[in-house]
Amino acid sequence: MRALLFGHEVYETDAVAVLHYGFRTSAEVRALSRRNWVGIGAAYAKPVKGGHWWFAIVPAYALLVDAIGPPLRDALHLRRPHGLLRPIHFLTGFIQGWRTPVNKDTLLFSGG
Repeated sequence: MRALLFGHEVYETDAVAVLHYGFRTSAEVRALSRRNWVGIGAAYAKPVKGGHWWFAIVPAYALLVDAIGPPLRDALHLRRPHGLLRPIHFLTGFIQGWRTPVNKDTLLFSGG
């Protein structure tokens, strides 16, 4: 995000792959999901707090489409909803990020 906001280009490639060995328990998957969504929320708060107000569309999209969308689609298709806590974890991270000081020049957290 910072690279794009500071005028750099970012390229996506499928030339690299990561192979994971082993597995995670259900509890480990839930903990990892929580950490990821809290981190995503906090990361998306930085540019907005740093004065890039137009960037608010990105966390709004992530919240509505990526966090709320999947369990809502499950429910609408009469399936057991998965990921019901994603929006809560995302908002928890966003609020924590919003409360943490941000260096407006670097868009890095500067303490807290």
